Amino acid sequence: MKIGICGVGTVGASLISLIKKNRDEISRKLEDEISISQVASRRENPQCDLSGINITNDIYEVAKNPSIDVLVELIGGTEEAKDLVLLAVKNKKHVITANKALIAMHGHEIFSAARQMGVCVLFEAAVAGGIPIIKSIREGLVGNVITRIAGILNGTSNFILSEMASKKQPREFDEVLKEAQKKGYAEADPSFDVNGIDAAHKITILAMIGFGIAVEFESVRIEGISEIALEDIILIDEFGFSLKPLAVAFRISNGISLRVYPAMIEKEKVFSKVDGVTNAVLVEGSSVGETLYVGPGAGGDATASSVIADLVHLSRGSKIPNEGFLELKEAPTIEESSIETGSYIRLDVQNMTGVMASISSVLEKNRIGIESIIQKEVSESIARIAIITSIVNEKVLHESLRQLGALPAVISAPTKIEIFKS
Repeated sequence: MKIGICGVGTVGASLISLIKKNRDEISRKLEDEISISQVASRRENPQCDLSGINITNDIYEVAKNPSIDVLVELIGGTEEAKDLVLLAVKNKKHVITANKALIAMHGHEIFSAARQMGVCVLFEAAVAGGIPIIKSIREGLVGNVITRIAGILNGTSNFILSEMASKKQPREFDEVLKEAQKKGYAEADPSFDVNGIDAAHKITILAMIGFGIAVEFESVRIEGISEIALEDIILIDEFGFSLKPLAVAFRISNGISLRVYPAMIEKEKVFSKVDGVTNAVLVEGSSVGETLYVGPGAGGDATASSVIADLVHLSRGSKIPNEGFLELKEAPTIEESSIETGSYIRLDVQNMTGVMASISSVLEKNRIGIESIIQKEVSESIARIAIITSIVNEKVLHESLRQLGALPAVISAPTKIEIFKS
């Protein structure tokens, strides 16, 4: 099986190295030997040994090369990557990609073209790095109706929240972000990660696979972690919760919901103990219940491992039931009025008599119960009140927050963080 690799950055270099280093072990599991026939690279990578390989700086040359069976797209981006993949499909080549944005935003068009040409487009490496989550959902859980998928899908965000909550030394967001950049966990411009876009691409793909539904990336409700304050991290810990950057998709009879948001998880749950740059995905099926997958979510070797898994699957010659061969169904997006959740609310208020009574009155009027409460004196004139609410309709909760923010004693807009129930 002759492959062409486009892009020799971190993942491309790792892929070439792993194929060479583990050739005997890979061959033991294959119908055909994997042979790197051509590599397209616009920049030299001193970390990558390309000796004995045909090299070009034209990615489209690889897509048109008649001797290549499989094109591996590792150039990143969306528009040029889409053109490259569609050209390869047009030339009846299978495609393997690690490009989450490409699949999330242009998957429908690519899969339609692949279906017409009778080729596969595989993307195990696009979500959760080395965790084989696509195959687990598509094959391991094939006997289940998938009802919910929730993931810690961005290592940068998970590292930041984990370090902010460190028992040794709780720290502010900006300080931890600088450390993440220094360690190579975050880019110079970290907005793609901390604003939730990266995780949104990934949950779009997982929902599409798990639900068999055509999901529009624009339908994902996205909330990043950059506004998380250290005082909330500390209070959340006191309540017995951890704060995690979650991407969640679920479906009920009248539609689907996709969200990316910082969420509280009870500390005794395994999900809450996934720290640092590690990723985790929880999948809930009708027969098996909840299953949890944990592992490295990024890095050259981890991602290259998933690319090789797709190469092996192609080599075995089985007809892979991915979206290249399936017509996806349509489903509406659930409105917030259909979603119910418990939440953490934090209010900074003037330290005066009757404040708590006013807050309780608003919550009671909106039929929101108080499960737990912490009150602290910030200064002589300012008090901090943190509340864990009962489960309540999301739309009602938002209206209650508006009413709380309008109380004369409330100094600034209320902070709200939702609780994830697993």
